[in-house]
Amino acid sequence: MPVGLQCVDDHLLRVERAFTRPRGLSERPWFNNLVYAPSDSNLYAAELLPGVLGAMRGGSEGVLAVELDDLATPIRAATVELVAASVSLRAAGDSRVAAILRTDRQLRAISALRLVDDAHCISFLAEP
Repeated sequence: MPVGLQCVDDHLLRVERAFTRPRGLSERPWFNNLVYAPSDSNLYAAELLPGVLGAMRGGSEGVLAVELDDLATPIRAATVELVAASVSLRAAGDSRVAAILRTDRQLRAISALRLVDDAHCISFLAEP
């Protein structure tokens, strides 16, 4: 793999690792991914933001605050890594870079809208 693309791959690997928590989920420590885990009620289905959902089901505002903080930190770290990956792609000078960056901008815009929508849904569901 060319050096520039290896650098991009390294950044993307760090994005994935940013969303893991070594101590695992609060209610299920054997699962350490903050974004998805098997559902509590159906092991054939995935659950998005399992720590946040578990805290909401448990009804503890303190645990919910910790889970949201634990999710905000990797989002910030992933953002830094994705920007670094984008810079690495530009530096690689690959002819496909312009198309990848265009797609990246579109995905970031969609992701930002989804995060805002998800945060609104979570705050709505958390209200008594």
